[in-house]
Amino acid sequence: MIVGLFFACTTLSTLDGATTLDPGVVQVAAAGSLQVGSNSVSSATWIPVPQADLAMRVGLRPNTDLGVRLYLGGVQADLRYRFLQTQGWDLAVAPGVGGLALPIGGVLDVRAPLRAERGIGQGHRLSLGLTPMGRTTFVALGTGSTGHLELYLGGFVRAQWALGPVFLGTSLDLMGQSSRGLPPAMSLGVDLALRKGPYTRRGKK
Repeated sequence: MIVGLFFACTTLSTLDGATTLDPGVVQVAAAGSLQVGSNSVSSATWIPVPQADLAMRVGLRPNTDLGVRLYLGGVQADLRYRFLQTQGWDLAVAPGVGGLALPIGGVLDVRAPLRAERGIGQGHRLSLGLTPMGRTTFVALGTGSTGHLELYLGGFVRAQWALGPVFLGTSLDLMGQSSRGLPPAMSLGVDLALRKGPYTRRGKK
């Protein structure tokens, strides 16, 4: 029960930018972050809580890939579509859904981030974007249940360095919690990814 109190909310960290994987490319990643205001305990005490992720992305077709990630207590999936490439920038949307279940209820979130990414040097990438999110929390009460909807609007900035097929990234996410009247929630994390497959030179960036 104590563990559930600390991790009873979905993750806030961003693990990807806007550049999609080429068809047939598979990427696996491990990530860790500290998140503040991401659940009831952290919101009340403003004490950072750790979060860990295991993620996989697969390139489906040009400009489209699919991602699935497991984090402490839950799972999340998204479909990323790169709709524009212009003047060195990639622009993409990545609508996704995630959630977790607990003995006393569960959490479900839907998010639709808009992302922009560009190269900033040999093998280096910079990403930033906006992330609107809706989160519903369900609590079981006897034979019935109750729940409430929380609305978030935030953004992120992310840097990534390529070392051959290995990618090191770090990201900072801020999520405004206007519907709760609380200060913005924050996540600061690092991740390490490995790619394998018939990717092009652009896909290596």
